[in-house]
Amino acid sequence: MREPLNRSIRNVVETFVLKVSEMLRNLTCDSRQFPRPSVFEWFCLPLGLFLIFYYAWIMDDAYVYFRYIDNMELLGIGLVYNRGEYVEGFSSPAWAFILAVLRSVGLGYWVIIRGVAVAAFVTFWAALVIINRKLSGTEAGTYIVNFPLINLSLTYGVLCYFTSGLETPLVQVCGVLYACFLLFPGVRLLQFVVGISPFIRHELAIPCLMALAWFVVSRRRIPWTLVITGMVFGILLFVFRIYYYADLLPNTFYLKNETAVARGLLYLKDTVLPYSVHYILPFLALCLAVLKITGRRETGYHMAERAMMVLIGLSFIVYVVKIGGDPRHYRFLAFPYCIIMASTGGIVEALMLRLGLRSSRMAVLALSLILALFTVTRYPRQLDKHPLLPDVHHRPVDEINDAALHRSFRAFSPSPWTLGSEIELGGAVEEFLERHPPNQYVDVIWCPNCYFAYTAFPCQVINGLGLTDPFLARTEMRSERAAHKFGLMPLAEDMVRIRKKYGFRKGAFRTATENGDAPAWVEENLTTIERIEQKVYNEHAFFENLRIAFMRTGRIRLAYTSLDEREK
Repeated sequence: MREPLNRSIRNVVETFVLKVSEMLRNLTCDSRQFPRPSVFEWFCLPLGLFLIFYYAWIMDDAYVYFRYIDNMELLGIGLVYNRGEYVEGFSSPAWAFILAVLRSVGLGYWVIIRGVAVAAFVTFWAALVIINRKLSGTEAGTYIVNFPLINLSLTYGVLCYFTSGLETPLVQVCGVLYACFLLFPGVRLLQFVVGISPFIRHELAIPCLMALAWFVVSRRRIPWTLVITGMVFGILLFVFRIYYYADLLPNTFYLKNETAVARGLLYLKDTVLPYSVHYILPFLALCLAVLKITGRRETGYHMAERAMMVLIGLSFIVYVVKIGGDPRHYRFLAFPYCIIMASTGGIVEALMLRLGLRSSRMAVLALSLILALFTVTRYPRQLDKHPLLPDVHHRPVDEINDAALHRSFRAFSPSPWTLGSEIELGGAVEEFLERHPPNQYVDVIWCPNCYFAYTAFPCQVINGLGLTDPFLARTEMRSERAAHKFGLMPLAEDMVRIRKKYGFRKGAFRTATENGDAPAWVEENLTTIERIEQKVYNEHAFFENLRIAFMRTGRIRLAYTSLDEREK
């Protein structure tokens, strides 16, 4: 069984490599070969990979994915967080699928995370070389600086999120491949990437639709590969969610769908300031405008494509600001940061041409080094010194933390130079299965810590912040910081008491209410709770689940809307 599966995985990998090679052959400006990278572009590749490993870490939320996958792969109880509860408590079906496939061949999570990071960064690097050649309109390597590549391959925030254990490497690669699509819209592989992107994160549905509309308007035809890919994967995901979870959207959407613009603007500021984006982008935009106005008419600056890259990035930023951002520096702005920076390709080269520096190798090298040193020395406001230095101290700024905080917790962020065997549960699971059946749990607990919940695999766990719990996620509650509703934790304590006595089953809350064991908020919202129960404890009957999925569920309403109000 294992050997055929290994062969299948190898075939998938070989096919992927061939497809990427085909893309690199096709995405060229003047030839059918991959553009020859300059010396400094080659330098960015190993340096970026080294820094990715140096900054490697695992975010606490990644252990939500790990618990889902191990419940399926090791315990055999399905793609669930708790036994018998069908709730999609993760944000990226594509990342869950990749983890499941690679986990099935015996790879450890730390190996998977860093392996995906390497593959993603190499693709990222190659796409940025191609983008810059297209936007600079030249193959000549003598005066290639490639500012987007220098910026994106050496910026601390970008490098951190090629790991983290979440779907962010896929999101960042999407950012530059979207830019490639706008420059090479006829390449089918790029159409496929755009079409599949909402499968990576549902927020990418808006950029996907914008890219589709742009293609139809500019080319006056339909990109069938994009459309068919989007429809096929969209239908497959829809059918799976209906059949398995009896829902239309992931649980995280209900939890995070709020309006907190002021907090979202602070989150945008937290990314813009450390990397001087508020200076760099206006300066390069001004330079491009001057070059366009004063340049020769036959010179192509790809203004429409650049503008579309910026518009697609801004559409994503609007959503992030609306929901209040994220409690982690940069993470939710990975896609717009990458695509907007990619839009600046070729501007530095055009300036050098205008200034007569195209043949000066010394000028190119000096400018490249200055830009690289400037970029690599930038770091977030949460750190007291550069993260490459020893004894870095962290403090939250505007309720936003940096990756360095989680990186310092070696319990769940192993050393980047090890196999990460300390976070694997295989042996503990085998010992548990020797004494217990896989569908038996030994206790019911609640906690807001995803790593602790991952290690407590024999227990039914209620996430105190609502990340994986459908009842808490649909409770009206203001967040004290992005995606952190501390007022939900007292409700989680109430649920533990009910679950311990009445179990994880449909009707448990009604029985508790009838016996006088339910708190007031359960009694007052019993109708809504029972509708949610129909989703969570569905019997995988597709048409019945279809009815349940479109059924109006409503929100659980409380007498208080925050932890402070409850304490008062």
